[in-house]
Amino acid sequence: MEETKLGRYIVDLNCKGRGTHGKVYWGYNIINNRKVAIKELNNIKEAKKEAFIMKTYGNFKYLPYFYDFYTRRGKAYIVMEYIGGDILGTTFWKSIGKKRPIKLSTQITINILHALNQLHNNGYAHRDLIPQNVMIYNLQPKTVKVIDFTLARPLTTASLQNDLRKAALMCLYLINGKAPLNKNSAYGIGPFAVSNSKLKEHLTTALTPTNMKNFKSAKEFIEVLKPFA
Repeated sequence: MEETKLGRYIVDLNCKGRGTHGKVYWGYNIINNRKVAIKELNNIKEAKKEAFIMKTYGNFKYLPYFYDFYTRRGKAYIVMEYIGGDILGTTFWKSIGKKRPIKLSTQITINILHALNQLHNNGYAHRDLIPQNVMIYNLQPKTVKVIDFTLARPLTTASLQNDLRKAALMCLYLINGKAPLNKNSAYGIGPFAVSNSKLKEHLTTALTPTNMKNFKSAKEFIEVLKPFA
């Protein structure tokens, strides 16, 4: 195994993951032997912004914990909590996943919304909620982690609604194994199956940006989903 040292960390140079904005490596803290994940980014300015957002939201169970930040040879490195498990899907929303029961799908969505609520309460919107940016271990809802804050920006009404819409899409993705992204159903469920009519109504509300009944916060969305979890 090829390794290198980065501050107080030993880094395994075998890349463990590649995203739109960077690469991910595994490593460990030489002081306490704690396993960590290390995200390498080419854009140092954006990386500093992402690290600042992670420090701002603090220690929260559905978001990765931030440890350290380094720059080396024109690249930035964010050291964070190691997360076991898998991503919910690949290639953004185009991936086809397994269909999951409504109860499980809703439980996972609620914890994603808890992560968004923590971000929103600290003044930021995620703006890139896709299956690729949600980690989970063995499909256990309590292990959900929303990751990748490269596109996160200060919260606005529009960005909050976008995050909530993407959370509704995530719920549909989990239930149906895909998400309604064609132009005929971009702002509604369309032909997608949701056997519970009340749940379908709530998801439609979140998917429709111009709806006057829109949820005003992730917490409000969580409350209406609880009966289905």
